[in-house]
Amino acid sequence: MHSSCPDSEAVLQEQEERKKTAAACEVKLITEAGSVCVTAFVDTGNSLTEPISGKPVSVIDAELFAVLWPKAPAIYRVIPYHSVGKAHGIMRGYQVPEMEVETDGISRHFRDVYVAVCEEKNVSGLILNPHLFSRTGEQKQNRKFVKRKERADRDDSESGNAGKTAV
Repeated sequence: MHSSCPDSEAVLQEQEERKKTAAACEVKLITEAGSVCVTAFVDTGNSLTEPISGKPVSVIDAELFAVLWPKAPAIYRVIPYHSVGKAHGIMRGYQVPEMEVETDGISRHFRDVYVAVCEEKNVSGLILNPHLFSRTGEQKQNRKFVKRKERADRDDSESGNAGKTAV
């Protein structure tokens, strides 16, 4: 089987390396519909971001998502991604109002985090984005938002539309 897929050895090796760097933690996701507790993994290979805010995006499998939200919210964000074996793809991203993460005896509380629903069978449970835990990552996200806002304000003032395109 490996001989028909010359890249399969590299893919298997990459998966093994990710398992070594992934840290397990206990997570509680809290929505208006209820809450669910799950063991999650922090995957250093997950660099997904929500395109508008720049916030980090974690990945949740479809079955766990259905437990969290029996009826999917109507509002979602499109989360573009690429992975081994898939050049381009899109997942639906949803904002989770609260998430509690406990790892190594330390508990952290997050608000308004994004999770993208993965329909593929190779994802199980919840895969956390490591940038959730990074103060530097949070600062970068805020700078991206400020730069976008400044650029939009400058474009509005140059075109004479100042204040007319407010969202």
